[in-house]
Amino acid sequence: MDPSKGLYNKDEDKITLAIDFTSDKYNITGLVKECANFPIEKLPNVFVAFEQALLLNMEAYHLCRHAQSFESSDCVSSDGLFKTMFSDSAVAKKFGCARNKASKIITGVLAPYSVQIMLSELGNHYFSIALDSFNHKTTKLFPIVIRYFVAENGIQVRLLDLQALPGETAEEVYQWILKMLQKHGLKFERIVAFCADNTAANFGSAEHRGENNVFYKLRAHKNNLIPVGCPAHVLHNAAKRGADNLSIDIESIVFKLTSHFKNSTKRTTLDYIDKWFRLERFPKSISWVGLDENEAQLPNLYMLISKVFAIPVSNAFVERVFSLCGAQWTDTRNSLEVETVKNLVQERKAERTAAAVEEETIAAGGEAGGVEAATVTIGMCLLIR
Repeated sequence: MDPSKGLYNKDEDKITLAIDFTSDKYNITGLVKECANFPIEKLPNVFVAFEQALLLNMEAYHLCRHAQSFESSDCVSSDGLFKTMFSDSAVAKKFGCARNKASKIITGVLAPYSVQIMLSELGNHYFSIALDSFNHKTTKLFPIVIRYFVAENGIQVRLLDLQALPGETAEEVYQWILKMLQKHGLKFERIVAFCADNTAANFGSAEHRGENNVFYKLRAHKNNLIPVGCPAHVLHNAAKRGADNLSIDIESIVFKLTSHFKNSTKRTTLDYIDKWFRLERFPKSISWVGLDENEAQLPNLYMLISKVFAIPVSNAFVERVFSLCGAQWTDTRNSLEVETVKNLVQERKAERTAAAVEEETIAAGGEAGGVEAATVTIGMCLLIR
C-alpha cells in the first residue's frame, strides 16, 4: 500500500488496516500528523474492520483445517447464513468470504505465513530433505519435505513445497531441489540427509554407485550427505520373498485371523501374543527445555542431537502428503490448482497451537507486529484529539 494514502481515504470513505507500520519507509512524524487528521467519528469502524479481517481469516483457516469444500464458504457468505444467525451484529452484516476470497486468503496469507513460521523456527538448525512423486491425472507432482529438530517442539516434519515437473529424470529433480532451497533461503551445508525411494534415478545402484542420480549430484555440494532409502519398501520386498519360501500358505493365515475376529463381538486383540513381545514403557512426552536452556554450555551436544534427530527413518511422511493431496481433489473440487492444494496441505500440517493460530489470523492485515502498531496508532489518535 502507498503510505501517502494513510489510514483514512476521504474520497472512498474507507479505512485501511493493511499497513505495515513497522516498515522503515514510514515516517513516524508523518504518521503522528496522520493520526491528528484521523476523524474520531470513524474510530468505531476501525474495530469493525479489524474484526471483519479476523473473522475472514478464521473462516478460511477453518475450511483448510477441516478439509471442507469451498462451497461451504458460499453457504455462510453468499447465502447469508451468518447474517441471518447474527442479525444484530455489525460485523456479521458485512461478512463476506465466498470461495474466491477464501482461497486467496489461504494461498496469499495463511499458507505463506505458516511457511514463514517454519523457516523462522528452523533458523540455522540442521535438516534433511525427503521427496517422492505421484500423478494427478496427467500431471507429475513432486513434494519436498524437510525434517528438523528444535528443543522447544521436538522433531518437526513439514511440507516445504509442491510443484509439477515435466519429467522425473535425475537432472530435472536435482535442479528442482536446488531451486527450492534457493527459493526458501536454505543453506546446503545444513542438510544432513537425503531421503527418497530406492530407485535408480534417486540413488543409482543398491550400493549408491553411479553418477546419473540425484544423490550423486547432491553429494557434489556436500560430501558427507547421508543417503536414506525407504525401509518400508525394503521390508515389504523382504517379507514378500520370505513368504514365498514358507511351507505354509500366508493367505490361509489371513483368513483365519479375519474369521477369529469376525465371528465374535468381544474379540478385539490377540492377547496371547503379548508373551512374545517385551514392550518398553517410555514417558508420553519428553521435554527438551533443559537442553535448550543449556545450549550455550553444551553447544556440541545440541548440535549432535539436532543432527541425529534430523535424519529420517523413511519417507513415509511424503506418502502422507500424497493422501492429503488426493483428499483435496474430490468430485466437487476436481479443478483445484496445484498451488491451492499445496497451500491447503501446508496449512493443515502446520499443527500449531490455538494461540499461534490466533496470532496468524491477527497478522493477516499485514506483517507480524502490524496489529500492535495499529493499536498504538489508535491510542495516539485519541491522545492527540
